Amino acid sequence: MCKEVQNNTIVLLPFAHLSNNLAPYAQGIQIISSIEEILKTEFTVYRAHFGSHKELLLDVYGHP
Repeated sequence: MCKEVQNNTIVLLPFAHLSNNLAPYAQGIQIISSIEEILKTEFTVYRAHFGSHKELLLDVYGHP
Protein backbone atom coordinates (compact mmCIF):
# COMPACT_ATOMS: atom_id res chain seq x y z
CA MET A 1 0.00 0.00 0.00
CA CYS A 2 2.87 2.41 0.77
CA LYS A 3 4.21 1.96 -2.74
CA GLU A 4 0.76 2.51 -4.22
CA VAL A 5 0.37 5.89 -2.49
CA GLN A 6 4.08 6.72 -2.94
CA ASN A 7 4.92 6.87 0.76
CA ASN A 8 8.06 5.35 2.28
CA THR A 9 7.44 5.78 6.03
CA ILE A 10 5.86 3.16 8.30
CA VAL A 11 5.16 3.46 12.04
CA LEU A 12 4.79 0.23 14.01
CA LEU A 13 2.56 0.60 17.07
CA PRO A 14 2.10 -2.45 19.31
CA PHE A 15 -1.49 -2.16 20.52
CA ALA A 16 -1.36 -5.32 22.66
CA HIS A 17 -4.22 -4.20 24.90
CA LEU A 18 -6.64 -4.79 22.03
CA SER A 19 -6.35 -8.56 22.46
CA ASN A 20 -7.27 -10.96 25.24
CA ASN A 21 -4.94 -13.65 23.88
CA LEU A 22 -1.41 -12.20 24.11
CA ALA A 23 1.90 -13.90 23.39
CA PRO A 24 4.59 -13.68 26.08
CA TYR A 25 6.40 -10.30 26.20
CA ALA A 26 9.70 -11.66 24.82
CA GLN A 27 7.93 -13.27 21.89
CA GLY A 28 6.05 -10.03 21.16
CA ILE A 29 9.32 -8.09 21.06
CA GLN A 30 10.85 -10.71 18.76
CA ILE A 31 7.89 -10.57 16.37
CA ILE A 32 7.74 -6.79 16.12
CA SER A 33 11.54 -6.60 15.74
CA SER A 34 11.40 -9.12 12.88
CA ILE A 35 8.65 -7.13 11.16
CA GLU A 36 10.73 -3.96 11.58
CA GLU A 37 13.86 -5.56 10.07
CA ILE A 38 11.95 -6.83 7.04
CA LEU A 39 10.30 -3.46 6.40
CA LYS A 40 13.59 -1.53 6.85
CA THR A 41 14.88 -3.02 3.60
CA GLU A 42 12.42 -0.84 1.64
CA PHE A 43 10.97 1.76 4.03
CA THR A 44 11.81 4.21 6.78
CA VAL A 45 10.45 2.54 9.92
CA TYR A 46 9.66 4.01 13.33
CA ARG A 47 8.58 1.85 16.26
CA ALA A 48 6.90 2.81 19.52
CA HIS A 49 7.98 0.66 22.46
CA PHE A 50 5.72 -1.65 24.44
CA GLY A 51 4.16 -0.07 27.49
CA SER A 52 4.28 3.50 26.24
CA HIS A 53 1.27 5.79 26.29
CA LYS A 54 0.04 6.17 22.74
CA GLU A 55 -2.17 8.80 21.24
CA LEU A 56 -3.04 8.23 17.63
CA LEU A 57 -4.07 10.71 14.97
CA LEU A 58 -4.69 8.80 11.78
CA ASP A 59 -4.65 10.27 8.28
CA VAL A 60 -5.74 7.65 5.78
CA TYR A 61 -5.04 7.99 2.09
CA GLY A 62 -8.03 7.47 -0.19
CA HIS A 63 -7.91 5.22 -3.20
CA PRO A 64 -6.10 6.79 -6.19
